[in-house]
Amino acid sequence: MGIRQRLTAPLKRYLDGRFERLHKGLSRADSRMIRRFDRVDRRATRRHQQLRSTTRTLRAESRTILRETRGLRAEIAALRSEKTLSTADAARLEQARYLERIDLSAHNNVGTAPTFDRLVSQTPSAAHFVEPQFVEIATWLEHFPTEEVHTYHRKLWEYVYVVAAVKQSGNLESGKTAAGFGVHAESLPAFFASEGIDVVAADHPGVGGTDDWAAEGISALSRLHLISDEDLAARVTLRNLELGDVPADMAPVDILWSSHVMDRLGSPERGIQFALESSQLLKPGGVAVHLTELELMPQPETRAYETVVIYRIDDFLDLEKRLAELGCRTEFNFHVSMDQPQDRWISMAGTPHGAALLDPEPGVHLKLASYESVSTSIGVFITKDA
Repeated sequence: MGIRQRLTAPLKRYLDGRFERLHKGLSRADSRMIRRFDRVDRRATRRHQQLRSTTRTLRAESRTILRETRGLRAEIAALRSEKTLSTADAARLEQARYLERIDLSAHNNVGTAPTFDRLVSQTPSAAHFVEPQFVEIATWLEHFPTEEVHTYHRKLWEYVYVVAAVKQSGNLESGKTAAGFGVHAESLPAFFASEGIDVVAADHPGVGGTDDWAAEGISALSRLHLISDEDLAARVTLRNLELGDVPADMAPVDILWSSHVMDRLGSPERGIQFALESSQLLKPGGVAVHLTELELMPQPETRAYETVVIYRIDDFLDLEKRLAELGCRTEFNFHVSMDQPQDRWISMAGTPHGAALLDPEPGVHLKLASYESVSTSIGVFITKDA
């Protein structure tokens, strides 16, 4: 070995080792970067596929609604060509006008339609009425002769939704306490009492034509297929209470519910306040379920008619924020189904045309025309932080 080689050999060994370690470090960094890019690419691909699926669904719904609208326009044109309209034809014409003005672009622009096996704050659809959990609870609650639901009425959906939400929250247990507002003749007090739950059932004194509902209303709550009248009276306490009142002495409870109290209080804010105030009656881990109206037509502001308030999406998003400030949670899915004929039927029962255009059998009543609005029910499912 020459002098030059002997002199440079230590430096070469040192540099070779450094270069080898540097090469290995760069190779590991390159591998990590490739793996990271692969993960990002996979997530982007999945998100792209989800968006494509949602887009296809929305396009399919749009095509369905467009076909329906074209058919209705043709029917309207035919009806207008006649010199006079029968009462039934006039009602159908008005129903077609309502359907044509429905706009669900804001309701259905995110996510997919909610199912009944995992509830959020959501709207009813005809598909829910054949889901196993819905059928089981409806048969149990309303004493259908067979395990088959014979109606597509939103009132049934509301009662079943309350039971399913309470069950999902883990509060459907003996020894719990419940409070119902505006209950009148609902089956829910008897149902909860049959589960060993003590219930305060409240309504205003003159409901049902009585002078003192708390003294006379127990007979309206009788459901012998669920519980004997004697046990019902032992479990359920009736209380006279004006709609919207939330007495502090009703607290604390594990469960509370109301059906269309929020929209009967005269103003949008008063209904929102009722939901907020009543949530403070809940024990930690408790559940509140309120049923009210969701607007399906474009409106510049929330409509407060003489007899009903029709809430918009923005109202519920505001409610969600205000509930969070009080230690309560809710999750909204505003998707409104138009998939089946029952979903596309608009009940005219709340209009002057109601007598001329009855809801088809068996009890199709998921969407309702009222004044200058079309609405459907929405269940607001609230839980109190544990």
